[in-house]
Amino acid sequence: CSALLDALLIGWQPAEVVWTLRDVQTRRGVRRMVVPARVPKRLQRRFVYRDTVPGNPAELRLLTKDAMQDGVPLPERKFIVHTVNAEDDNPYGTGLGLQLYWPVFFKRKGVLAWNKLCDRFGTPTPWGKYPRNATAREKGTLFDALRAFSNDGFVMTPEGTMIELLESKLSAGGETPNQSLVEYMDDWISEVILGQPPRGGSGGALAAAATEREDVRLELSQADSDLLSETLNGTLLRWICELNGLQPCLVYRKVGKESDTKVESETDKNITALGFRMTADGVKKKYGEH
Repeated sequence: CSALLDALLIGWQPAEVVWTLRDVQTRRGVRRMVVPARVPKRLQRRFVYRDTVPGNPAELRLLTKDAMQDGVPLPERKFIVHTVNAEDDNPYGTGLGLQLYWPVFFKRKGVLAWNKLCDRFGTPTPWGKYPRNATAREKGTLFDALRAFSNDGFVMTPEGTMIELLESKLSAGGETPNQSLVEYMDDWISEVILGQPPRGGSGGALAAAATEREDVRLELSQADSDLLSETLNGTLLRWICELNGLQPCLVYRKVGKESDTKVESETDKNITALGFRMTADGVKKKYGEH
């Protein structure tokens, strides 16, 4: 499941089912069943969608040395493809990577420029001066001394030569434009992945914003989980049931906040004050066996 969720970023993710025979303990005893040994993900570049039958959806095919363009048909019950936001004219889907390309690109450029800025203005550059009538040997001695002093570069000029350093106008300890750019891109990336921009503020506003982001995160997690469950129910689980003669079964995940037992206990206390009584089984189900 973790491997298939790469489709959230890329748009689609194929995986191969490696089947095996295994003895499984059932209510009627030990039974030999066909089960997946592992489901490794495969590289997208090894597959291609082709319109093989007019009017039908595009068919996923495997690229081989003998069929580098159109590929060959896939074996039945062998490959799973998890797709996000697929369309008729785009069976490969559309992942979050399409929206993340530019913020990641600009962030990398900003970090590179930031490092160059720190390298240029963060470390002093040695400057050596030699007399105008200095010999080549004296210049070589000064050169060796400066090179031993700094490996990142130095300056060596005759006496009387004027060198002016264009210093940065940024205040010491202040925020640089590169830092602001990188932080802005981080916020952009978080907004794409989490569905909401970061919220500032403090106190109650900050707590309310954090609660809202948590609700949105849970909703996105539930939506991603439902999409993944739909893929598994239509492929792997259905194949397991068909190969072993089992009744059709489904899987799903329920994503939500953990229940607040303090709030629930106060609610139960208020209901009890109205004359209702909880059963022992109801209490154990809600608060645990002990």
